[in-house]
Amino acid sequence: MTPSFAKISHTIESLTDRRFTLGHLAQLKFLLPEAIVTKKVMMFDERTSCMKPDLHVTVNYDVVEYDAKSPTEGGRSMVLRKLFRARL
Repeated sequence: MTPSFAKISHTIESLTDRRFTLGHLAQLKFLLPEAIVTKKVMMFDERTSCMKPDLHVTVNYDVVEYDAKSPTEGGRSMVLRKLFRARL
């Protein structure tokens, strides 16, 4: 599965029953610019047989310091979550 914005937003909307827009992604990117990586791509739309612009969105977990020996940390995603809450 390609982590495109269209697929991510559909998944988030189905899980939370709320809309997820480009504005929400921009807010997340503002809080964690080093962790959220976006890249413009052209995706083929089978319904219209045209190429449409989309965003390729990935989360870079390597930007946070993580000590694998410490069991209280909880993993890279927990450290990234704590960083997000601290900046929020």
